[in-house]
Amino acid sequence: MYPHNPRPFDNGAEAPRSTRSRDTHRIAEFREASGLRRFTAAFSRRKRSLGYLRITLLIISAIVAHFASGAQATPLTLWYEWPARTWTDALPIGNGRMGAMIFGGIENERIQFNEDTLWRGQPHDYVREGAGEQLPALRQLIADGKIKDAEQLGRTKFLSDPVRQKAYQPFGDLRLHFPGHTNAQDYRRELDLDSAISTTAYRVDEVTYRREAFASYPDRAIVVRLTADHHARISFTLAMDSAHTNSRTAAIESDTLSLTGEVEEGGMRFESRVRAVLSGGKVSADGTN
Repeated sequence: MYPHNPRPFDNGAEAPRSTRSRDTHRIAEFREASGLRRFTAAFSRRKRSLGYLRITLLIISAIVAHFASGAQATPLTLWYEWPARTWTDALPIGNGRMGAMIFGGIENERIQFNEDTLWRGQPHDYVREGAGEQLPALRQLIADGKIKDAEQLGRTKFLSDPVRQKAYQPFGDLRLHFPGHTNAQDYRRELDLDSAISTTAYRVDEVTYRREAFASYPDRAIVVRLTADHHARISFTLAMDSAHTNSRTAAIESDTLSLTGEVEEGGMRFESRVRAVLSGGKVSADGTN
């Protein structure tokens, strides 16, 4: 704060005049704007050695006030000027049970989704046979200070069977293809951290396209809304697939696709559905799209 004097001020030492005048002017402006006259007057009656403390406190207060006012004016938004290239670049949405990663592609959009009950395991009793009989021995080893022996006994004869659970699994991917959406301009994708809405927007020729996605907790659904600022300009195909090789997609209605599969043989079976809800236009299904 005081580049003219590299040594800390001793009690009663004079600060450099140029520095004191700048700080005095700065404090006066802040004091006038913030109404802290009584606060600074009380400190000014202290010893001169407290002058440095008074300046520091006021400057910190000014910084806090600045950020507090700025937080109300600036929305909390993550935004990018290009689509996600990897999974970690995608923008996340979720409702506590379902989640999705929005890649923000232009001609080809990918939305990877998960659900919190899908994993590689299956219902299982984790209690290790005879574990309760080991409890007195464990207590005695701990009481005797034989912690290593207690750890070894716990791992082999007391902890759950198996000790580790199997891995959480990805569910599937929504893939939207927009033919002709090349040479896009004014691209932007963003995640509003207040509303939890992910938005992808860009312009192709004279038409601006906008995709909004969010996860609804009451409806237990992930919602994607497609709009354009010109009439009858939205045309796309929608497919759904999964990383699990024994999965399949089928059209169960003209507006609904179903993705079914099994994580592994004898493991969890799963199903997800996507439905197209139109405002004008028409929809058709060809078996998998």
